[in-house]
Amino acid sequence: MQTMEPQMVEPKDITRWLKQAYDLMNRRILAYLLSVSLFFICLFFCSQALVSASIMAAPILLLVVFLIFTAFLFYFTLAELVMVSFSSDHSHSINPSAIIHTFLPNQKVFFKMTVFGVVIGISYWFASVLLNPGKDVYTISEQIITLLTKDSTLIFYLLKMGAVFLCFILLVMFTLRTFFCVPLILFHDMNYSEAQTLSHRAIMKNMRVMSIVLMMWVTVFIIAINVVPALAIVFLPLFSAFNYVSYRHIFLGQGTNENVKERKEAVALS
Repeated sequence: MQTMEPQMVEPKDITRWLKQAYDLMNRRILAYLLSVSLFFICLFFCSQALVSASIMAAPILLLVVFLIFTAFLFYFTLAELVMVSFSSDHSHSINPSAIIHTFLPNQKVFFKMTVFGVVIGISYWFASVLLNPGKDVYTISEQIITLLTKDSTLIFYLLKMGAVFLCFILLVMFTLRTFFCVPLILFHDMNYSEAQTLSHRAIMKNMRVMSIVLMMWVTVFIIAINVVPALAIVFLPLFSAFNYVSYRHIFLGQGTNENVKERKEAVALS
């Protein structure tokens, strides 16, 4: 494992991380929105596949398959957006080929994260079902599949589900201590266990700050779920940029974005 010691940060740094994340997003707003749009387009086609499969398979099985696919798609999108944040920070050009070549060697690692994430996510879901005695798993699964196969409510429901998924993934990231795993895997060539161990150390070292981060983002996602689901389109890239900026500060000691003008001048001089 690479020798990297996470630094201590203060609660006041959270505000700076948000500002830095927003700045990075503004620099490459089209790239961010394109990535998020592709995520929801893939989600849409997956839901359409359920229309054909819903008459042949049990709702519970369909839902589990759908969740596994969506979780893997989410981690891929998060990795893609973190790479866009890196390129935005360093004023590098980025293209789909570069993203795919970076992601492919780590696909097994991301699949492992997906499996753990789905297991924990389903556990949370089962717990919530058990707390509602009037409902059962089969009925809820059937209702979700029905909503996903109704054209009139599909777009609204996909946006809402995107916000719900963000909330669940965030809880999973803190349960498994994997909040910083994606940038550690992408930029330091770590396997899952190495990245998870280092991410766990960073979270435990900054427990007060990371608890505030958890409460802040859960609150934001709950607002998106219950008020304006379309905000998921904005919150996903902002969360990804925030993830990159917080990783950069805690592990690399860089609390601010690179100055675009200074970077361009340095490149010109070289």
